[in-house]
Amino acid sequence: MEFLELTPEEYDLFAKNHPQANFLQSLPQYEMKKKAGYECYIVGAKENNEVIAASFLVGTSVLKIFRYFYAQRGILMDYENQELVTFFMKELKQFLKAKKALYLKFDPYVRYQEHDKNGDIVVDGFENKQVVTNLTQAGCLHGGFTTGFNDLSQVRWMMVLDLKEKTPDDLMQGMDQLRKRMIKKIDKGYVKVRELPLEELELFANIVNQTSERKGFYNRELAYYTSLYEGFGSDRVKVPLAYLDLPMYLKSLEEIKEKEAQKIAKLTTQLEKKPNEKIEKNIKAAEELVALNQERIEEAKTLQASYGDQLTLSTAFFIQYGDEVLYLAGGSYAEYNKFNGPYAIQWYMMNYGIEHQYARYNFYGTSGNFNQDASDYGVFTFKRGFNAVAEELVGDFYLPIRPTLFNLYNKKKHLV
Repeated sequence: MEFLELTPEEYDLFAKNHPQANFLQSLPQYEMKKKAGYECYIVGAKENNEVIAASFLVGTSVLKIFRYFYAQRGILMDYENQELVTFFMKELKQFLKAKKALYLKFDPYVRYQEHDKNGDIVVDGFENKQVVTNLTQAGCLHGGFTTGFNDLSQVRWMMVLDLKEKTPDDLMQGMDQLRKRMIKKIDKGYVKVRELPLEELELFANIVNQTSERKGFYNRELAYYTSLYEGFGSDRVKVPLAYLDLPMYLKSLEEIKEKEAQKIAKLTTQLEKKPNEKIEKNIKAAEELVALNQERIEEAKTLQASYGDQLTLSTAFFIQYGDEVLYLAGGSYAEYNKFNGPYAIQWYMMNYGIEHQYARYNFYGTSGNFNQDASDYGVFTFKRGFNAVAEELVGDFYLPIRPTLFNLYNKKKHLV
């Protein structure tokens, strides 16, 4: 085996076809970091002139004269191959020592053990405990099997829906009753989805910012999403926006109102001929529906007067890389959630994933706390309702480059 620096072309070919392929450990991400002024290197291992392991590393200053390096969602390699792991860590340590590194952090895109959609461990499911063993034996320190969210770490728990060899009908069959009902509602046609071009990305950012303020979650600035859009391109980035087609919605309401009015007239004639308590109840129900639709018609006309023919409901940011479609961020206007914009977006992108033969639909982060008192339990149940299962990653690892100094630094910072 040979440890060396790789060309961007070599790295790209290896990274995008690797089983652990992910957008955070990709050539576009590397180029974004370089453009932002970070110290970056692409390293790898070859055997018989073939790349068998690779990662890009990003360095930042620590303790003024040293560097901290991060292999975000890397390193891409077979962690069950103890010989490779040991070799790579040894060579990487020497490489980074020459770069004045204090330590390296990495968080492999490798699952630890199998869970079901409720977060429970699957009996006789797969486990990758050997991965942790091989890394610790190679001199790495494990950050632990954490739950919750941490601004200093990538998510360790995700919710993922299997798309492989699935049809839209298959996905519908796997959903819970609430999700099925919501999808059927948007199938009426007046909630539509369009894709935002780069020039309209500010609209996405405004909606997500409002949502983050309302719900109290961290959100990145427009510049971050712009950088991703430009870096990955429109073939890998999708920013769907759900909107209410108000003319179509009004037409639907008028049709329902007219249908119920005709029903009332017919039932009234029947009642005159033969008084019947059941008919009276049916008339009352139809009258209530007419009144309800009239209220909705008036509301829709008011919205149309204020916003025109299209009422924006919600939006989201997706990245496609490797074998997955990943839901990175999203938001909605709470006052219009009754129109189910978020469901329209998810259904649109699930169908997109199937059409383009992606194997995974990644709803991304969840806390790993699956109890009802969890702060993100509502979001978890939303994702679970689509039949997504919980995925637990192996977590953060640290490779001390200067062990004595790192131990002192770690005591202060509590990294591991």
